[in-house]
Amino acid sequence: MKKLIVRKTGEEIRLSGPGVFEMKDKIKKYGFTFDLNTKEWVGTEEAFEIVKKYVGNFKSNKIEIVRL
Repeated sequence: MKKLIVRKTGEEIRLSGPGVFEMKDKIKKYGFTFDLNTKEWVGTEEAFEIVKKYVGNFKSNKIEIVRL
């Protein structure tokens, strides 16, 4: 199972880890942008809620959300 690491920094949600590459097209579609400095995807809490629903419905549940 691949981990999707979630960090909240103020108003932003930052996604990283091996699980993020499985879903990068979906993450991009929901408004996350890639931060080249930190190598993380940055988005809002609302966008993360949508991504979280997608992960929950992910066909073989290959991805686990880990909050830091």
